[in-house]
Amino acid sequence: MSSIESEVGREIIYDHYTRPRHFGALGPDAVMLENPSCGDTVRLSISGGISPDDSETLEFRFEGKGCSISQSSTSMMVELLSGKSRGEAIRITEHVLSVFRGERDPHILEDLGDISALAGIARLPVRVKCAALAWQGALKLLRQQEREHSEVER
Repeated sequence: MSSIESEVGREIIYDHYTRPRHFGALGPDAVMLENPSCGDTVRLSISGGISPDDSETLEFRFEGKGCSISQSSTSMMVELLSGKSRGEAIRITEHVLSVFRGERDPHILEDLGDISALAGIARLPVRVKCAALAWQGALKLLRQQEREHSEVER
């Protein structure tokens, strides 16, 4: 398993930081996320996922400025969640955030690809907000989308 303390984990983080995936070309509903404690910013855009039966897949794009942890975590997130349904994206996001908060064993990230490089981030409390910034924003947007669909169905 790669983790933030391993050489492989640091290489994955650096790779996403220097070559972010799904970067740029934001949709009109892009939202701005900011970590007030350090000034890291992420503008996140989600398209798709609007079908009431949750069969449509999502596409994520982002732009941002900040530390290697915030930007690489965002790149890993958009890569992981793009192509997933809204329900899948919510489950994965809740799963990852619980690891970041230290509530679950970091080994459960092993099956989720590059995000396993941030396993162990809970042991670095100052960096958790950086890693979680985009994930918390995505979860808020996805839950809002889910609520809007449930209200339409009523």
